[in-house]
Amino acid sequence: MMRVLLVAPEAVGVPRLAWVDELTAIAGVEGVELTVCGGRQATRAGVAARLRCEWDVIIWSGHGAPGRLLLADGPVGADWLACMMRQQPPGVVVLSACFSGARDEALHSIAETLSQSSVTCVGMWVEVEDRAAVVYDVEFVRAYASGGSVAVAHRVAVQQVALEYPGQAGAAFLLPGLVNGYGKIRDELAAITRRLAVVEEKLDGLLSIGTRSA
Repeated sequence: MMRVLLVAPEAVGVPRLAWVDELTAIAGVEGVELTVCGGRQATRAGVAARLRCEWDVIIWSGHGAPGRLLLADGPVGADWLACMMRQQPPGVVVLSACFSGARDEALHSIAETLSQSSVTCVGMWVEVEDRAAVVYDVEFVRAYASGGSVAVAHRVAVQQVALEYPGQAGAAFLLPGLVNGYGKIRDELAAITRRLAVVEEKLDGLLSIGTRSA
């Protein structure tokens, strides 16, 4: 089963989003085990506690602005979210909130900060309509749960948004977890080095046998 966390805060002073419809649709996807941290329970403490668990996908469905996301008890910034997600890095995070990929006055972007912290994520460049965001989230989860890669799931979701809400198709973008990528390359190089050392040791052994025979 693919473990999915839906974070859907109800922030004070902003319109309520259609996260209940999103919950129902995602919960109906075959192969998905859905957990919800939503409504007034989606506080800093509540979300931080959930992020200590292991998740394949985290969907953040809420209001946002450049460099911040809104929780039930106030905004959080890019570094706060990256710090909390380092506790148990998820497989992929979908930041389905307006401007989650845009930079603030200090040039901080939620999506870019997560990517630099080794978390693969989807961000939104611009303001995104609630209905279009739900389509993206549900179809991303459906494609990923069916066995597609993160990149394939992203393309499927974007194409579906383009069919239903053409003006919103360019809102979402995918960023790989950069540190994970560099770490994988480092590990592969280390493995190659170990194998070369073994080969060199065997060659030295063969050469010494040949020298003794001569």
